[in-house]
Amino acid sequence: MIVPGLCSISYRGKSVDEIIALTVKAGLEAVEWGGDVHVPHGDLPLAREVRDKTLDAGLRIASYGSYYRAGRAAAGQTKPVFEDVAASAKALGASTIRIWAGYCNREEADDSLVRELLEDVRRCAGIAAGEGMSLSFEYHGNTFTNTDRNAQLLASELPGENIRFYWQPPHHNRDSENLAGLLFLMDRITHVHVFQWVLQKDGSLDRRLLEEGRERWASFLAPFAGREGETFAYLEFSRGDDPANLLRDGAVLREILASL
Repeated sequence: MIVPGLCSISYRGKSVDEIIALTVKAGLEAVEWGGDVHVPHGDLPLAREVRDKTLDAGLRIASYGSYYRAGRAAAGQTKPVFEDVAASAKALGASTIRIWAGYCNREEADDSLVRELLEDVRRCAGIAAGEGMSLSFEYHGNTFTNTDRNAQLLASELPGENIRFYWQPPHHNRDSENLAGLLFLMDRITHVHVFQWVLQKDGSLDRRLLEEGRERWASFLAPFAGREGETFAYLEFSRGDDPANLLRDGAVLREILASL
């Protein structure tokens, strides 16, 4: 079963109440709350308040978008304490904590950076497991999951049962390559980020309406429709950050899921 939802970080400037109302209006069923603005790490009373408001609106919370970057902190930056991250996720009622695999592409990392990242992930996974939660890597550029090959390598290095992956289509791939990469990691993917962005010749990304990618997204989501358990498909960053476009994307996502 695939559950349609929204990443709260798509609208960092909106309040919790506004995001809940928008999610309901879009016909979505869940919110992934972000740890950078809406549910900051370690603020447990706020996490519980957001949890209660979300559930009272008939919505679900499966995951916490923590923005914790595993491994060494980037130069000039500090890292959140993962124990605070896990505590917020637990107070929120999430079963998955979304994290990032470092701050650079795998090709740019030396052996010590790789080793520190792997050790930190294992440590964090142990903390999460103690609370009955799992970790899922963001599938993203400028991290160790910047390519299918690197995501697959990371998966082989971290085989822990509660160490998983989100998925989103790398912009530089053809759709056939994206689908092949998805299927390779299928057993390790928890949730999916849904957006229709098109890579331009100058390297920029043009946000489009989900309607323009209806067929490709149906092919990406179809493998999840027949597997056991639930996969949450979270919309994020609709065209122009316009709530009206989120409503349009929400309707298309629901239509895609109904067709699978």
